[in-house]
Amino acid sequence: MIFTQFMIANGIIWVIQIISIVSIVPQILLNYKTKSTKGLSDFFLISYFSAYAVHLCYIYCLDFPFVYKIMVPITFFLVLILCFQRLFCFKDKVVRYSARLYCVNFLIIFLLVVLAIRFPYKIGHLAGWL
Repeated sequence: MIFTQFMIANGIIWVIQIISIVSIVPQILLNYKTKSTKGLSDFFLISYFSAYAVHLCYIYCLDFPFVYKIMVPITFFLVLILCFQRLFCFKDKVVRYSARLYCVNFLIIFLLVVLAIRFPYKIGHLAGWL
């Protein structure tokens, strides 16, 4: 069997996407085990969530290959679990302030998705630059 350049590139993409998923799972399990998200800052989680949300817009607006359409939503869902763990594990004033930040971020991402439905190529290219 002769491997074409497309097959090799596609295989590498699958490996990279699987590694990105596997890298998040231990943190989720640790947070669940300790019932704490100590060590994860709100800025880190909000930027991580925003990056994957923009990445989703980029992939779906510009019609990327199948591997991205499968693996990136899974990774986005895992990052979303990290954000929800952060909000539900801490019950103090800082979390209430953080919850506002997360809500504003969710609203901005929702507006981005609405714009992406209306203008897929423009938002897709903008997301790629972001």
